[in-house]
Amino acid sequence: MKKLIPILSIILLAACTKPVEINYMVFSGLVKNSETDSIIVGNKDFRKAIAIKDDGSFSDTLIIENGNYSFRIERESSALFLQKGKDLMLNIDVEEFDESITCLLYT
Repeated sequence: MKKLIPILSIILLAACTKPVEINYMVFSGLVKNSETDSIIVGNKDFRKAIAIKDDGSFSDTLIIENGNYSFRIERESSALFLQKGKDLMLNIDVEEFDESITCLLYT
């Protein structure tokens, strides 16, 4: 019985831990037919340039607050809603910017 009390105490302490708050999201995707080497993501309080690789792929971890953002590639831009803990994959063809936007939101 004396051995059982410390084991139960450890289990209870482990069960009472505070969950970790996630303050980031991963923004990734594929850009086709772009002449620029970056995608700009931002709002009034945040701005980040994400490098576009030679194959058109990009990925970066953004430390953000939930809210409305925009992204810009070359002269075109569009709106996004970004949320902590949710990852967003964006595929786009710059030659048909608005018509080709596809997004996948995952956790």
